[in-house]
Amino acid sequence: MKKSYSLIEILVVVIIITVLVTIAIPRFRKTVLNVRDKEANAMLILIREAERIYRLEHYVYISCANTNNCNQLLKLSLPSAASSHWKYNVTVPAADQFCGKANHNGDNWYISEIMEKAGSSCSH
Repeated sequence: MKKSYSLIEILVVVIIITVLVTIAIPRFRKTVLNVRDKEANAMLILIREAERIYRLEHYVYISCANTNNCNQLLKLSLPSAASSHWKYNVTVPAADQFCGKANHNGDNWYISEIMEKAGSSCSH
């Protein structure tokens, strides 16, 4: 005789799986957001170092309007907006400073370099 599962046993298994999924999804989402933040931070550090090199060669910082423009001017390989969640740009508010920005759906990360003026920073 073939043994089959009762409806109660199947319901218990479905409930257990549902509980595990509801616990796992928020943790997974938090991990994904954490990884995206680390990506933005790493790319901004890369932009800062490229700006420093550019200033050593040309005696000024350079601004770039978007990720592709930053890649060309600073000789970088930042992931494009199509393949990354972040959009990068750099502004130069004064000759002795720059402000790098990573943006994704209202989340912003900033990095700046201030050579001589104390107290100056990126405008948020």
